[in-house]
Amino acid sequence: YEWLAGLIDGDGYIYERQTGLFSIIITFDIRDKLLAEMVQQKLGGNLNIVKDVNAIRYKLHDRKSIINLLNKLNGLIRTNNQIEQFKLACLKYGVEY
Repeated sequence: YEWLAGLIDGDGYIYERQTGLFSIIITFDIRDKLLAEMVQQKLGGNLNIVKDVNAIRYKLHDRKSIINLLNKLNGLIRTNNQIEQFKLACLKYGVEY
């Protein structure tokens, strides 16, 4: 899952929604639509076209899928901001960082 960690480090983020649950968001240039569709096919989640910026946004909200990804991505996230987001999500879902 190094490939996914790289996408999150470069063009994504993990955030806590107002409900207290976490989501994983990755924004792709519209020219990378096939890559976004491959990520969706492999992981689930939703794709939305972002109007006026030629981008497509991948969103994963499902609790079970988030926990599964936290376990697979553990130790692979490299950028400081994403590491802090990752740690918060791990704490929320009981995944040891």
